Amino acid sequence: MQRTEKLQSLGLMVLMAVTAMTGTASAQGGAARVGPFDPRAGRFGSVIAPEPARAPDTVSVSSDKVWAALIQVYADLGIPLTVADTQNHVIGALRVTQHKPVGGQPLSRLLECGMSSFGQNADRYTVQLTALSSVQPVGERLTVIDTRVSGSASPNGINSTVACASSGALEEKMTSMVRKALGQ
Repeated sequence: MQRTEKLQSLGLMVLMAVTAMTGTASAQGGAARVGPFDPRAGRFGSVIAPEPARAPDTVSVSSDKVWAALIQVYADLGIPLTVADTQNHVIGALRVTQHKPVGGQPLSRLLECGMSSFGQNADRYTVQLTALSSVQPVGERLTVIDTRVSGSASPNGINSTVACASSGALEEKMTSMVRKALGQ
């Protein structure tokens, strides 16, 4: 197999794994919902906190331009993309292990994971970060960006986790970076 074919196969396997991890089906209507965003309800599923740390933002640019800007923002922050759902316009990272600061900010400024006698858990534990952004067009020239951040942290070598809530700082930084990239 050539290198290109191997990379395509790997990409397909990753996509299938992400779809399998995040896919759910509605017991009431029988309609399938794939991924962390439910387009029928217009909100994120149980993978991430139902209430955002901050309100969604609206920009006066097409959704295609916002989508492209978000791809660059995730790259600039060092957050690897594991979700890119072009049909539902959701992009981001789902349960990505983070050990280092994101966008120059220590994890404890972005996530509230509690404290131990050694300091902030987010800075000392292994953190599984989830950051997902929904891009929804409103007319031709307006787009709503809804980014949700959450995570879980576990002490190194111990099989237990604590839930981490967003401080809102990462969502704020991402919105600021998108606005700057779009000249707003």
